[in-house]
Amino acid sequence: MTRFALPAVTGLLLFATASSAAEPPSFLNEVMPVLTKAGCNQGACHGKGAGQNGFRLSLRGYAPDEDHRWITREFDGRRIDPAAPAGSLLVTKPTAQVPHEGGKLFGTGSREYQTLRDWVAAGSPGPNPKAATITGFALTPLNAVKKPGETLQLTAFATFSDGTRKDVTWLTKFDTNDAAVAEVSPMGLVKAKRNGATGIRAAFLTEVAVAVLAVPYEKPVDDAKFAARNNFIDDAVLAKLKELRIEPSGLSDDAEFLRRVFLDTIGTLPTPAETTAFLADKAADKRAKLIDELLASDKYGRHQADIWQSLLVERTSDNRRIKVSPLTTWLDDKFNANTPWNKLVSELVTASGGQDENGAVTFFLASLTVDKMTDSVCSLFLGVQLQCAQCHNHPFTDWKQEEYWGMAQFFMRVRPNNNNNKQLKDGAMPGIEESSKGKPKNLPEAYKQVNAKFLGGAEPKLPASDPVRPVLAGWLTDSKNPFFAKAMVNRVWSQFFARGFVNPIDDMHDLNPASHPELLNELTAQFTASNFDLKQLVRGICNSQAYQRTSRPEGNNAKDKTLFSHMPLKVLTGEQLYDSLTEIVGLQKDDRQAGKAGKGVENTPRLRYVEFFNVADVPNPMEYEAGIPQALKLMNSAQLSQSPRLVSELARNGGTPSKVIETMYLMTLSRRPTDIESKRMMTFVAQNNATAYADILWALMNSSEFTINH
Repeated sequence: MTRFALPAVTGLLLFATASSAAEPPSFLNEVMPVLTKAGCNQGACHGKGAGQNGFRLSLRGYAPDEDHRWITREFDGRRIDPAAPAGSLLVTKPTAQVPHEGGKLFGTGSREYQTLRDWVAAGSPGPNPKAATITGFALTPLNAVKKPGETLQLTAFATFSDGTRKDVTWLTKFDTNDAAVAEVSPMGLVKAKRNGATGIRAAFLTEVAVAVLAVPYEKPVDDAKFAARNNFIDDAVLAKLKELRIEPSGLSDDAEFLRRVFLDTIGTLPTPAETTAFLADKAADKRAKLIDELLASDKYGRHQADIWQSLLVERTSDNRRIKVSPLTTWLDDKFNANTPWNKLVSELVTASGGQDENGAVTFFLASLTVDKMTDSVCSLFLGVQLQCAQCHNHPFTDWKQEEYWGMAQFFMRVRPNNNNNKQLKDGAMPGIEESSKGKPKNLPEAYKQVNAKFLGGAEPKLPASDPVRPVLAGWLTDSKNPFFAKAMVNRVWSQFFARGFVNPIDDMHDLNPASHPELLNELTAQFTASNFDLKQLVRGICNSQAYQRTSRPEGNNAKDKTLFSHMPLKVLTGEQLYDSLTEIVGLQKDDRQAGKAGKGVENTPRLRYVEFFNVADVPNPMEYEAGIPQALKLMNSAQLSQSPRLVSELARNGGTPSKVIETMYLMTLSRRPTDIESKRMMTFVAQNNATAYADILWALMNSSEFTINH
């Protein structure tokens, strides 16, 4: 027996030596990615501020040193057991060997399990400052074409500072941009579900990558369907549709186009006379001429002012007493003068003085804290949702907490002016100034003192006592700024198509790719080259066939929601609805100035109506978010109560019943009734002569066709 004991012991010694020589799992490059991919350090789990069930982790591993301390030392190190690594809570919880609220995240035979177990067995080493850091991340393949039901395996590779390149697919977190088109497994196996196109997002450590999957229809579309085009916008839109074999809808008829372009550019309906004249016009260029006329209308500035006032003044209880009419008037003037977008934004961001002399200061009066100013400027003018980085590094982008507070430094000197409450009650107008004395009030707990820094850019030297916002404005509106022009192009496109190239429109980053990146880049280049001419941008969009297509799905494009094969239906905003009703029944034409009720509080019928109908803070133009109260309000509104008087005038001046009915259709739906509709309405008039016209007009103004821009 003794003859065999020595070799056995020798084998054990050799095994122990090999194990001790093996490289332990890296806390930074393996352990943390395992926890991130499993979702342990997400906001819904242990990554929330207070953690969960006594265990906390930094969100998506942005603070690895603290994570290591919490895992290994908190509560006397109860989460790891060096003597029995496989029995550590860090190992048994995610494998559901002991009760775990998050359920089973991976099995005991998985690579994730082995990594955590081996890391504990190696003594739970912490972050190594000398360890290789990631320098690159790539997916393969980056582009693929599949049929519904087919699969595609993505592989993720990471390159490190020591020159190594590793397959990190098993540590990469995968997601799909459109689950209806394709789904992806935790190991990067993509399955095409239906026709369309989507991006597959991949994230590992601080790096991200996106692969694009196209799932074209099998049946080819006649090339003639892609032949007609008006400008380069159509070239790009049709190229994408052709690639996916999605049929574009035909052009809208004149009535559909007329109503749409009026609502989109000036926010109200055409009059019966305007509709009749346009429908009768036989000129080939009448649509282009109409677009120019609308852009030259004073109502264009008013409509743009409505859009931007609601963006610049957040609807909160803190802002309920702020007068918005000075800002609306200021915006109205700027848009009608076609002030270059860079100049308008520069004046807005640097605004000082009282509301009575500079309505632009309303923007800062509605965002008096440094964090609100930072969030608003980044969202509205850069297309970046930076607010996540206020407390921690952004979970999905490269933005760090230092980036957030670097941008916030430009607003540290912004203060309300010296008008005290008594002065305000006596009629003095509030205002904004910059002061280098003291620190601003109400800084959040997450505040960090850092140098001022342009987002993703340099650290400028700020003047000691002079205003610093002009320094920010110079960088913000510069033609070389990679965010500024692109953010506005994406936002304007969304205004006309109900969605941007990138959605949400203020969340532009690498993991959220554009549906038409080349078109977005070309529009951005032209917008910049035009000296940020907004009317030129709008003119190009409205003249495209993409904008002028009918909203009716045709061929195989009914399910397309992202590629602009047909115009989506858009719900009228509160402003559009009120102004259109006003246009029809002839009430006061402009009641946006403050009413007498309440000291300093604006209270007009229009403001009350708009507030009632704009029920969402960030409304989705393609979703009818109003409910029963709004429907009842529309049915019983003061505007509609004027319809009997209106129809009496129509009956007296409008001639025959068929002519009166036609006029009511032109007033409300911007079209003539069909033969079937006309016959039905004529029968109704004959049977209900006394109230028939008023009932017809009421029904038209409460129809879905009236409340939708199509």
